[in-house]
Amino acid sequence: AELDRLARRLAVALGLDRDAERAWSSALPALMGRARLGIWAIEARLLYDLQNACIDHERQISTVDLVEWALTLGRRPIRRALPHQREVRLVRHLRAAGRRLRSARLADADRDRLAALLHPALEAAEARLRDRTRPAVERTLDEVGLVPGNTPERVARRKLVEELLDRVVAGGYLTMGDLRDALSRNQLKLPDLAGPVEFVRGDRLLKANRRLAVALDGVYRRGEVYLRWLQRFSAAAFGTRFGRFLTLYLALPYGGAYVTLEGLQHIIGPPWQYLFGTKIHLYSTTALLVLGTITLGLLHVARLRAWAWQGLRWTYRVLRTVFVAWPRWMLNRPWVRRVLESAVFRIAWRSVLEPLLLTMPLWAALRLAGTDRLAADRFGVGLFLALCLLFNTRSGRDLQEITTDALVWFGHRLATDLLPGLFRLVMETFDRLLDGLDRLLYTVDEWLRFRSGEGPVTLAAKAALGVAWFVVAYVVRFCVNLLIEPQVNPIKHFPVVTVAHKLTLPFMMGILPGVLTGTFGLGRGTATGIAGAAQLLVPGVFGFLVWELKENWRLYEANRPATLRPVIIGAHGETMGRLLRPGLHSGTVPKHFARLRRAERRGRAEAALKHREALHHVEQAVRHFAERELIALWQESHCLDQARIAVDRVELATNRVRIELAHPDYPGADLVLAFEEQSGWLLATLAELGWLAILPDAPRRSLATALAGLYKLAGVDLVREQLTASLSAPYDIAEDGLLVWPGDLAAEALYDLRDGAVLAPRVLDAPRPVDLPLLDADRLIFRRRPIAWRDWVAAWDVCGPPERVLGDGLILLPGPEPTRAGMESGCIPSAEGP
Repeated sequence: AELDRLARRLAVALGLDRDAERAWSSALPALMGRARLGIWAIEARLLYDLQNACIDHERQISTVDLVEWALTLGRRPIRRALPHQREVRLVRHLRAAGRRLRSARLADADRDRLAALLHPALEAAEARLRDRTRPAVERTLDEVGLVPGNTPERVARRKLVEELLDRVVAGGYLTMGDLRDALSRNQLKLPDLAGPVEFVRGDRLLKANRRLAVALDGVYRRGEVYLRWLQRFSAAAFGTRFGRFLTLYLALPYGGAYVTLEGLQHIIGPPWQYLFGTKIHLYSTTALLVLGTITLGLLHVARLRAWAWQGLRWTYRVLRTVFVAWPRWMLNRPWVRRVLESAVFRIAWRSVLEPLLLTMPLWAALRLAGTDRLAADRFGVGLFLALCLLFNTRSGRDLQEITTDALVWFGHRLATDLLPGLFRLVMETFDRLLDGLDRLLYTVDEWLRFRSGEGPVTLAAKAALGVAWFVVAYVVRFCVNLLIEPQVNPIKHFPVVTVAHKLTLPFMMGILPGVLTGTFGLGRGTATGIAGAAQLLVPGVFGFLVWELKENWRLYEANRPATLRPVIIGAHGETMGRLLRPGLHSGTVPKHFARLRRAERRGRAEAALKHREALHHVEQAVRHFAERELIALWQESHCLDQARIAVDRVELATNRVRIELAHPDYPGADLVLAFEEQSGWLLATLAELGWLAILPDAPRRSLATALAGLYKLAGVDLVREQLTASLSAPYDIAEDGLLVWPGDLAAEALYDLRDGAVLAPRVLDAPRPVDLPLLDADRLIFRRRPIAWRDWVAAWDVCGPPERVLGDGLILLPGPEPTRAGMESGCIPSAEGP
């Protein structure tokens, strides 16, 4: 009876019909048997989540806020109803129930039956929450003037709203930081600051911050005072011409040069003094001016940047030639290979040469570190004999092979993704910790809210506790965000906080103790302790400011990137390429597939279900990417017909994403986009033409323009249709470039895609001379074809064809006519291979 009553209450809360109610009534008893076993069993907690979903739907939730009443001088009442909390808490309870369902001790059939009820209910609740909060967000953006001025900005505005709602659905709340970050990533930007009046009253972001706190009361938390004033001053620095001039021509080049020199001093100074016994002084006025002026030139002179880039590439090629190409060439000489493969050399290598090569660097390091000659010699001889013994045993050779493979893997990761991946790992770890703290504080806020049915004593107690908690939460956020996290986060700490410690040390430890003693009468020990704590914590503010200002720079229209750039897809903070490309902190898709296979092999059903759900979340993120960047553009533009194109399905594989687009006039003939990771390159193609094959010419060309933008936002490197049109021979994609097999496939050649403007084939293996064309790299490699924002806007305002944004010669759609054009424009007159 109780379960039937719970099913009826769930039907009311979820808006279900009688059939769905009966389905819940028949599915819930499976939880009762296990719920009675143990203390607070997982099944009992799942039932408790469902019960709480009903309770929060049935009871009115209000806030009792004496602080807000006082700050607004009574304009806002002490007790305010929170109209969005029913939907927010319903989603939260259903999501918690879904997580617990994975661990519930149920038969597979019972688990599947509950999942078939719970997952659609969660999706419907999320949709209702979005529908309930979307009008308030859109209305607020309209009121503060965040309105689009062209088709791409209308698409960006829709995406901005949906990303804010994503945050509400995922966490149940929204902050000024979330609003700022979403706007910073978006193509809808803030105009310049209008003048002193707007500086005092606040720009459009600060106005939205105030209004959302009212429109989404209980969901949106207004930014703290230090965030609001930071936004004001950054608006003056980044949102005015004079401020940008000072930033770009003084603060960034010369301030950055100072921080760089001081940071290098802290890195190089101690080991230099230890090894050589002398101090090294990198900072000087001359060094500051020289480095700052070079930085200034790199920032503002495109030709200088090109020269610097060419110099780096030339240096890389020289080093690669000297240390890789020449040794490889020498080792591949027939007489060298005969020597290396001889039995005498193998014995000498394993018995003497290899142990000696590993011992000598360690012996030399000990001598440089000042170790006694006799001790270093003893260590070297002992290590040499131990390695000789180790390399001549079976277990030693196995260990050697494992170590060599690990070093090769580490070297490859170091060259490709280790440092960027480590950066992302550190930042995401600290972001999660801060988000967890925010959730904890928000949980206490929720507990202090007043619910209908509670008495006046509870109301008074929660009002008093709310005042105390406001102070505690404010101090905790201030201390953690400004003082502590920048100190312990190595990315934010170095070099900004390190240099700040040096700058503040004379005042904090030299002047402040005397001020505290003379002014406040504190003891010397107490004053020194306070000054030491300030010296430890206050420099963290500088790290916080620099990191926040980096995001604030991108808020303004004048600072918008000149070209379309890859965007973040989903909550993992990864682009399409990083979703598919394995790395230290990338490759979400292949990693979850690998863990899913491992869980299936070991029979771990709960872990397998967890990874399936994670892959489902990635599918949802990719769906949102296609809907918000391509489908929304289709719907907003008058260049394309107004048919309701929709994402029918998203499929994931270990290195591929397929997006199926359905057209209502052509059912069963979906257009399929595919993104593939191959040897580190992100490749895009139209896997199936579907309804595109019968689309008229004008919308077909406009769709090609839309695909060009989507590919740029996905970070595509190569387009298969362009490769097929430019290469008449069979080809494959390798890490270094394109491998081609012309003629009868007997020869093999490589086009190095990292070469300059002209790609010349390098014959790797050919029984006879081959004739291969030179290729224009800018036409062949999609990544090298930037799309300027102004061209992107103009193309959609006048319904321009793809040439409007990409120029001639690039092929995104298959077909005889564009292929012929690509063959004419994508190749340079052929030249005989080397």
